Amino acid sequence: MHFKRFSIALVTATPMLAFASCAEEGDADDNNIVCAGAKCDAPTDPAQFACKKVVDESQRGRANVLAELQDPISVFVLRGGNGCPTSYKEAVAKLRENDKAGCESGAAAGMSTRFVTETGQLSAGSLLQNFRLVNSRRCNSRNEWELLISLFGVPASGKLPASAELIAFDPEAKEFNYYEIAGGQWHFFGSSSDFVAGKGGRCKGCHTGGGLVMKELDTPWMHWTGHFQTPGTNKVIDANKDDLGSESSGANMESLVNSGNREWTKTRVTNALNPAKGTVADLLRPLFCTVEVNIDNAVDFDTSSMSSLPADFFLDPQLKSFGSIGMKDDVYTAARTAAGNTVPGLNQADTIFKFPFVERSKADNMYIDELKSRGVVDDDFVRDVLMVDFTRPVFSDARCALLEFAPTFEQLTSPPTGGTTDGDPTAGTTTEDPTAGTTGEDPTAGTTGDATGGGVMAGNCCTADESRKGCENDEISMCVCNADAFCCDNSWDATCVEEATSMCMAACGAGVVDGGELELAAAPDVTAADVAVADLRAAFIANLQAANPAAGTAAADLLTSLQAADDKAAHTARVDAFLKACEDRDERELMDDAFKIRQWQHDIAFTLPIFEFEQTLPTTKLSVSPSAHFDTSCKVAE
Repeated sequence: MHFKRFSIALVTATPMLAFASCAEEGDADDNNIVCAGAKCDAPTDPAQFACKKVVDESQRGRANVLAELQDPISVFVLRGGNGCPTSYKEAVAKLRENDKAGCESGAAAGMSTRFVTETGQLSAGSLLQNFRLVNSRRCNSRNEWELLISLFGVPASGKLPASAELIAFDPEAKEFNYYEIAGGQWHFFGSSSDFVAGKGGRCKGCHTGGGLVMKELDTPWMHWTGHFQTPGTNKVIDANKDDLGSESSGANMESLVNSGNREWTKTRVTNALNPAKGTVADLLRPLFCTVEVNIDNAVDFDTSSMSSLPADFFLDPQLKSFGSIGMKDDVYTAARTAAGNTVPGLNQADTIFKFPFVERSKADNMYIDELKSRGVVDDDFVRDVLMVDFTRPVFSDARCALLEFAPTFEQLTSPPTGGTTDGDPTAGTTTEDPTAGTTGEDPTAGTTGDATGGGVMAGNCCTADESRKGCENDEISMCVCNADAFCCDNSWDATCVEEATSMCMAACGAGVVDGGELELAAAPDVTAADVAVADLRAAFIANLQAANPAAGTAAADLLTSLQAADDKAAHTARVDAFLKACEDRDERELMDDAFKIRQWQHDIAFTLPIFEFEQTLPTTKLSVSPSAHFDTSCKVAE
């Protein structure tokens, strides 16, 4: 699609008028939105925009950026229709007016809201400072994750702020665009690709990977209504039914984040494989470095006693996707008291779910899995990298620094003749299909509603029918509706079909199966990657050999692993020996050390913009060295 070029006007001191009088900024009669089916567009001439004073912070360095954006905020709110809204409620009202296909049943049609609060779950809600809300609006055949609006500082009374941050998916660019309405002024902060490239406004500090962020992504979704009903959320909904819709949950938010990021990750990897957009080091950064993190917990319910420490506290889930180390509740409590564990500012010894900790993000792991599916890396290469400093699964400076030895794209198009394993240029690859997913256990296991492999052939679950609730395959119907209650409470529409395929393993298009028979779906066609794992391995080896790293360094460890063909068994033995050492330790001594490592995580995490609120993680009185880590005997070394 071609667009006229014109500069986006910067903010001026001219006051904006109220939306009730259409804000008077864009009242031209020809300022219409044109739709063909689910695809809509709006004027591309800035003189006809509904909002003429949008502040462009994308740093793209070219004119009329707004006309390039095909997401629902650009189309229905900023460019199209009449009047420029100056607040959240006015923006929702304009969406209700222009973005209404499939949402004609009432003011709140298509809308649902999730609550998050670091202070409102403790002491029966008596410590609540405020809520943050994430609202979705699912109309015009969009997926629920394609338009999300965040509200901050919402009090128990339910009075909604005028300001909001908005994330909208662009179906043409296949990435997210980030906006804010604040003080009556609209800002465009940039897109997913802008953020990954280091451009854009404030939102890039939190959305470092370009996608959706939910820190507490895993069960039990601490701080979100999920396994625990946060007190007071119903009052906020009741006070704002038309502007918030129905209440949803942390479990649903996890599903939206995973689905949206899965779509963006495809674009992200495609961009990263383009030499004009970055380097091989950029391509591999989420494997070697901690780009984003999530928060997990040691227990899943507020009433649960401590019984174990999850394996992903100790190890990257790509190395060990399940398992735990036993821990008695009284031992945990004694260690917690000794460490001086407290939720800052709340005089509470712990969060609602015990022992929250920082883990590798699902977004980073999703990116690695996409690299595998493209044949850029394989399981062996991933293990070789992650086994460097493997007892430090997040925030490993030593592992991240190894990107210094990443080859250039030019090296990969003309790979070196030396540096292979035992003279075999394909060493390190496996005999399996290089585009296959992971082998053995699912490295992303442990999340809910996120099935990424295989497929279930399931009859009318693959057919949209707005007169039907749910579908005939009980497994798929339950999976979809757990994530998206609309599909069983209202109708099984096109979005439910997409969710059945993307989240619940439905092999849509594969036919009807009688009796609930399960089969694997055919592997999707994958365009041949520009980077092949054998060439990548050989180039890394050549660069490492040229550096002649000293024995015992991270570079030497990586070189040794890369030169060893199919060393999965050796890596697994080291991982298992480490976990066995943890199991064999005195429980109290291990728990004392676990609080040290969690404090080390805390100190680094709170240097990141995404950790905005001090109550997100408990802190302790422990003073821990920046070099603290578990050694291979499962003891803290500093």
